[in-house]
Amino acid sequence: MLWHGLGTAGFWIPWIYSLVLGIMAIIKGSQMLGSNPAPAFASAKTIAIMQIVNIINCDMVNLTLGIITLVFLNDPEVRDHLRSKGVEI
Repeated sequence: MLWHGLGTAGFWIPWIYSLVLGIMAIIKGSQMLGSNPAPAFASAKTIAIMQIVNIINCDMVNLTLGIITLVFLNDPEVRDHLRSKGVEI
């Protein structure tokens, strides 16, 4: 039984989506920590939606984090702060 699971792990294609999401999230996150974070915040909503779609890989952590991120991005205080920095979300 164990060998069947290990043998078919290479054929589960959606792991590529998780890899791309992880790379994009690291790149955008590091840009948000830089000296000019405003342009990176414009794609924060896209990354959050990608985290929710990652449920195709049964990734409950990213589902939860994506929902939390969207809730925070829709908060009026956060939206006002980002608009003051020149970011349109």
